[in-house]
Amino acid sequence: MLILGDLSGIQDFLFDVRESGGKQAATLRFRSLRLQLIAECIARRVLWSLDLPEAERLLYCAAGKFAIEATGAASIDDRLDPIRADIEIWLLNHTHGRLRCTIVADDSLGTAAERIHAASTVLQRGKLQAWASVSRAARPLVVPASFDLKGESDCDVAMGNQLKNATTIEFVAETADPEWPPGVALQCTSRQPGQPRTGRSWLLLDRIARHTPRHPDGSLVEFVDLARRSTGAPMLGVLKADADSLGDAIRKRLGSSQTFAPLTQFSQKLDTFFGQTLGREMVAAGSRWNNIYTVFAGGDDLLLVGPWDTIIDFAAHVRKRFTDEFTSDRLTLSAGCAIIKPKFPIHLAARQAEDLLETAKAGPKDQFAALGEVWRWDCHAAIINAGKQLRIWVASSEIQRGWLHTVLELALLQCGQAHARGPGIIPAMASSRLAYHVARNWPKTGAARQWIDGVLKDFDGFRNTSNPIILHLPAIIRYAMLATRSPSDKE
Repeated sequence: MLILGDLSGIQDFLFDVRESGGKQAATLRFRSLRLQLIAECIARRVLWSLDLPEAERLLYCAAGKFAIEATGAASIDDRLDPIRADIEIWLLNHTHGRLRCTIVADDSLGTAAERIHAASTVLQRGKLQAWASVSRAARPLVVPASFDLKGESDCDVAMGNQLKNATTIEFVAETADPEWPPGVALQCTSRQPGQPRTGRSWLLLDRIARHTPRHPDGSLVEFVDLARRSTGAPMLGVLKADADSLGDAIRKRLGSSQTFAPLTQFSQKLDTFFGQTLGREMVAAGSRWNNIYTVFAGGDDLLLVGPWDTIIDFAAHVRKRFTDEFTSDRLTLSAGCAIIKPKFPIHLAARQAEDLLETAKAGPKDQFAALGEVWRWDCHAAIINAGKQLRIWVASSEIQRGWLHTVLELALLQCGQAHARGPGIIPAMASSRLAYHVARNWPKTGAARQWIDGVLKDFDGFRNTSNPIILHLPAIIRYAMLATRSPSDKE
């Protein structure tokens, strides 16, 4: 018997935080922690109710999902029904139905890969029957209290304050703690490794704690202050990334295995990479990644916020580290980065990043979507370095920032993404107009002139060239324009 659990509605619940009065960053961090702990609590409630040992039977618990090997447990379906009803009623009351939990059991035979596939199919059907257990228990699908956004945010902050000095989360059997799913409660402790623990189950806070930038006094850096740490425009980058074709990789890992040990090892490897390895690099003294705010990192998922230029560089760093770590598994990574103003609602920014991620995954995958373009990772360094070089030339007055506007307008005209200003101007005229602009304005000699001459050389053949500078010229110019914009510029 295999039990799968899945929390749905995570993104809506995660980003449903107050957007006025400041403290959005702090509230969001604590909400993310609460989500992870809810999933941990539900997994333990299932294990304890079925009298299953956690160390042997919990295959994984990450990103709002868990899997339990329940072979040998008696009357599983009958014992799961009241658990499902209790948890659904709690989620209905405490999240106003925004979070939903599906727990299914499947007794299909076969290899571990075949069993996972069969149980996953049952899980997808179960997710289409939200609140079914509440209905079967003849309980009303009615939220008993009006939604209190401030009260909910205060609850997140209160929980975060409890965790500030904790090193360990201990889970205890408890039926009357309203803060957590029925049957489980939490105790935040500061016990050190090796010290005795009183809880029935526990985990080190390091496993779910994520890096957030802080001021010297220890307070959290809010998004407005974070944006000011960008180069040029005070904007934020919101990065969403995850592994491509993970299901195929899991099936290959399991192969013909009759046990789930390869799945557990692989899940732990993924969760450690996204949840801890990257976090340690952010925390490292003198690290330029210290300004990155981790909204969520676990499973094969990553959602980060930071200064827009830092986030773009970190995306390439993550991909390189990911490739080094998972080359043997033939896994690739796709990512999308939305660039926003610091007061833009974070839930809308996250959806933009999600849409960009889906664009990057379309077709060949293993791509990055940002700055209005999508490119392969092997083009990333050339594109971003060109943008940085243009910024340097603008800063040293070798070229003027206004010329970038002209180049961008003509590049968009050439590739059919925009209409030129002025009557009678057609895409076929873009090359001649760019040549005239360069001859009249750009310096006659020097590195900047060599660069723009290289652009002119291949400008007409952008549909057939493999040169990333021509293929993604609009992204390069947009990067340079952001990097050279003054904080007071309203463009």
